[in-house]
Amino acid sequence: AFKLRGHTDNVKAIVLSTDGTQLLSGSSDQTIRLWDIGQQRCVASYSVHSDSVWTLHADATFASVVSGGRDQSVFVTDLHTANSTLLFNEHAPVLKVLITPDNQMIWVSTSNSAVNGWERTVVPCGENSRERAYHSFSASPRASRMAFSLDDDLSEPVPVPLQTSPRITIPGAPAVVRHTILNDRQRVLTEDTSGSVALWDITRGVLLQDLGHTSFDEQMNHHSKMVCIPSWFAMDTKTGSIMVHLDKSSCFNAEIYGVDAGISGVSDDVKVNLGELLLRGLFRAWLTKRGTRKNVKEEDPPQGEPGDNGGTKTETGAEVPPVASRDSHTSLGDNEGDTKDGVAEKKEEKEQKKEETPLSFAFSLPDDIPLFFFENGEVPLCRCSLSDFTGEEGRELLPDWIYDCLVHGELGLPVDPPKLSFFLEPHDSDTLPILTQNKLHAPRIMRMRKVSSYIVGRLNLELPARNPDGESTVRSDEFIDILCNGQVRLPSFVLFRPTCVPVHCTQI
Repeated sequence: AFKLRGHTDNVKAIVLSTDGTQLLSGSSDQTIRLWDIGQQRCVASYSVHSDSVWTLHADATFASVVSGGRDQSVFVTDLHTANSTLLFNEHAPVLKVLITPDNQMIWVSTSNSAVNGWERTVVPCGENSRERAYHSFSASPRASRMAFSLDDDLSEPVPVPLQTSPRITIPGAPAVVRHTILNDRQRVLTEDTSGSVALWDITRGVLLQDLGHTSFDEQMNHHSKMVCIPSWFAMDTKTGSIMVHLDKSSCFNAEIYGVDAGISGVSDDVKVNLGELLLRGLFRAWLTKRGTRKNVKEEDPPQGEPGDNGGTKTETGAEVPPVASRDSHTSLGDNEGDTKDGVAEKKEEKEQKKEETPLSFAFSLPDDIPLFFFENGEVPLCRCSLSDFTGEEGRELLPDWIYDCLVHGELGLPVDPPKLSFFLEPHDSDTLPILTQNKLHAPRIMRMRKVSSYIVGRLNLELPARNPDGESTVRSDEFIDILCNGQVRLPSFVLFRPTCVPVHCTQI
């Protein structure tokens, strides 16, 4: 292995000749360099662009190269004479150029969503041609940093493009240029190049609402909820579309109540992990075709006939076993080591009497969503669609943490996760007594109505009678107001870890 040194900034594009003896490179230093592989040195440098060079395409004989980049211009350069000709200008930075096999068309993609096809005209000798080659002379094949340059002409006029409009345009959808993740960590607000604002559901991969041409900031305030959920994914819109990034270190951070996640048919106490459900939704086809899952913790929804072992038969005839959902008394860190010989499972069943709920495939995503696997978050390993999975893939394709989540139900969370801590004090305007132990601990998330019920029970408060029999029909959350950070919280409001703030209570 060897290094070719000469560029002073990042290399953005390379082209290798068919015989493997020469190499072209384009860089953010605004130059194109021609390298001799055998001599391991730069033999010519061409400066034709006024900004970064992002894409190159050489002809079959390696006699000329078409280049484009951030300056929105596309040039063709003769590698022997160093004559460069401006073919045309785009209306956005050029990401890729491609010459058709018949050598008649040049297809160009830019940061806009449309793809343009330009005629590859014969390059005449005239004012739009220029010769600006920097020929490098090195003291040794590896000493390209000690190169001298010769500039033929710096006073030439700005070149005139040979073409002003493309022959063919394939229109695309407006590119997404702005986004924000709403604080429920499930929905995303985007704005595209046309100024249209849209609301998306990340967990289901669907467009919830096209809001049209409106104020992005106003819509962000309107759709924000009074919740605080930990960040469990990242996203960007560099490609003009939504790209969601899932990482082992944060994917399983967010635990919420199932009803808050929009899952029907579950009780108010059932909790779900958003990252886990999203992975199962993404790899639904793989799980179904695989036909078995080990040590998973949620029940499969009724996708077919009941199986012989209490599971559900899929379309392929395989049986997927049922699994228990998490309730308010269950830690997310349960692992298979805790269920040795089934003793812990029987004890848990007696103490908690878990209900079976349809959670495994609560999030169903379209099959045409592309998936990208990266190594260390940088090196791309493969690209595929959800429908491409056959069920035979294993750890050689799926990262270990995804495989363990799907097959073994292991999220890598601590067995005894940190608790939610908060102070419970009477409000200054109320005469409620002070609790002897006002610093409380609870699971990672908890609804305010549970805090109200705890206060009524701990202080032995008598709820007002509302019916002729003297029995109270008033719930504890209707009798007690809970304030957090100075604001009255609804009974459905959820406290999330970490929280260590005073929570005040007052009688209504």
